[in-house]
Amino acid sequence: MASDPCHLTGENEPPTWEELEALLRTEQKASQLPATDPPNHMAEVRTFGQLKEGEEPRTTIYVDKSAWCPFSETLWLQLEEKRIPFRIKKVLNLLSWDSIDKDYLKKVPDGTVPAVEIDGKFVHGDQAVFNAIETSFPDHLKLYPEDALELEAGEKFLALNVASAGFNILYASAKGEGEEEVERATQAFFAKLDEANSLLKERGGPFFYGEKISLVDLRWVPFMERMLANMAYRRGFHLDPARHPRVHAWMEAMDARPIYSHIKGDVYSLVRQMDMSRSSRDQPPLPIAPDALSNANAVDGKDGSWSLVDHASGLHTPPQPCAGRLEAANNLIGNHTAVVKFTSSGIAVKKEKMSITHKWRDALLQVFCAYDPTLKNQRATDVALRYVAFALLRGTHEAEDAIMRSQPGHVKLSEAHQAAASFFMWRVSVPRDMGPAAARQLRGHLFWFTELDTKGVFGNFRVRCTY
Repeated sequence: MASDPCHLTGENEPPTWEELEALLRTEQKASQLPATDPPNHMAEVRTFGQLKEGEEPRTTIYVDKSAWCPFSETLWLQLEEKRIPFRIKKVLNLLSWDSIDKDYLKKVPDGTVPAVEIDGKFVHGDQAVFNAIETSFPDHLKLYPEDALELEAGEKFLALNVASAGFNILYASAKGEGEEEVERATQAFFAKLDEANSLLKERGGPFFYGEKISLVDLRWVPFMERMLANMAYRRGFHLDPARHPRVHAWMEAMDARPIYSHIKGDVYSLVRQMDMSRSSRDQPPLPIAPDALSNANAVDGKDGSWSLVDHASGLHTPPQPCAGRLEAANNLIGNHTAVVKFTSSGIAVKKEKMSITHKWRDALLQVFCAYDPTLKNQRATDVALRYVAFALLRGTHEAEDAIMRSQPGHVKLSEAHQAAASFFMWRVSVPRDMGPAAARQLRGHLFWFTELDTKGVFGNFRVRCTY
């Protein structure tokens, strides 16, 4: 920023959002990537090309706003695998009861999700919802076997509650119940994991019913992904392909499915979800074992692992964007208004935390310079995120050159720009905002922007905004 505190804009700026939108379309055409229509949490309706213009889907689903609910994830996977057109209504924030849609509460007094409406008939309760989808669309891919004994076998497999057993280790550690209790929970977890591995081996795999995916797999995977992410982060546990080859092969088979690969959360997001969920209930985060700390730091990017750039060796992200960069740019540019508003409010200094000097300074600037601290934060956020979007589309080297050209003898970027990128970087969530590969690219390019003071772009010490 210029030394004049009333000055909020610079002469040389990153491309406007409209220019970035045009550049995105150009890069999408030039990429020659195969046309895909992956699952997208921000979509309001999914048609799969099956509906005529103006035709409404028969199905409406009611889910949470952040794609955190594991039962809602199963429903989402089920509809995507079966390619059933559906409309999405997001009716609550899982961290706040006050956020529940009032009309939804009239139908579901306890406010739980998911629910579904098919041809005007409302159904609530996870198992009832899954069954309603299966019976209402018999011509689509069948995800349940017709044999009653096979159905029963699937329910017994799910009843092992392997994921719950894994979380019991973390809960025992959090409660400080002692090493003996943690060890008992650990033994119980491995016993259940061993049994699950044996059952998958008996059935041939890679999925529970063999080569074909089923609702057993779609019901199991949301809980397994959450447990495995938190166990890796907090205990350093990873599936051992030598001890549990069938469970490991099942997880790899799920990861290889394009639909699941776009819907699953990444480790960072799943860990943050758990922390925020506990915080909303005034509970501390689940502890991290000392020998898992290096792994946790890698997940959080605190060891530099989020970096995609190495200035020492001259390594930059290439000019030609990959599919992940295009998806990240598309979602950032398409939702920039909401993102700028969210981020700028997040970096605002609360008045009660301001010093007397700071309060008087802002008051005088408002009178004499029409200075608006809220506008300043929005302006800084807007500029920072436009540079990041440009870097996603044209690579960090070209974006860095553009930034340096905009510094004619004085610094125009400040800690507010840097704080905006840092704040947003820590809050990119999968799949709420985008898929895992896109999130990796967006976090990496935001990290690049926060580190630019190593080249003298920022006029202040680096600012870190974390959870």
